[in-house]
Amino acid sequence: MLRILTISVPLLLATACTQVEGSSNYSERQAQKLADALEGMQPGETRRCIDKVRVNRVDSAAGKFLFVQGRNKVAVTDATGCPGAAHDDLLVFETAVSGSYCSGDIVHTRSRTGGMLTGTCVLREFTEYTRPE
Repeated sequence: MLRILTISVPLLLATACTQVEGSSNYSERQAQKLADALEGMQPGETRRCIDKVRVNRVDSAAGKFLFVQGRNKVAVTDATGCPGAAHDDLLVFETAVSGSYCSGDIVHTRSRTGGMLTGTCVLREFTEYTRPE
């Protein structure tokens, strides 16, 4: 029994080191995705709500939700507390105001394979980024 335990501990440590190393690369990819999405854009005013009608898609990158509103405008809010957002999980929104995404709205993340709930968080205020003309 002691021999099995002696062999399995080094294997466990090797596996843990591999996962940590892979996760740091994942963070770099997420940071690059955020930088690419906001490249050439300037931060503007902070808003409490944005119109759903103007949002083409919602992405997540590096702990942020990106509400893309065409080529020249992106509203960014914090995704802290939503671990599924970093893994490209599906985003499910519970909005209090019809027709708008607002700070205080609840976001659930669900796995793309199986639909399991992977996290829940609350939207914060949005910072609008626009591309200068």
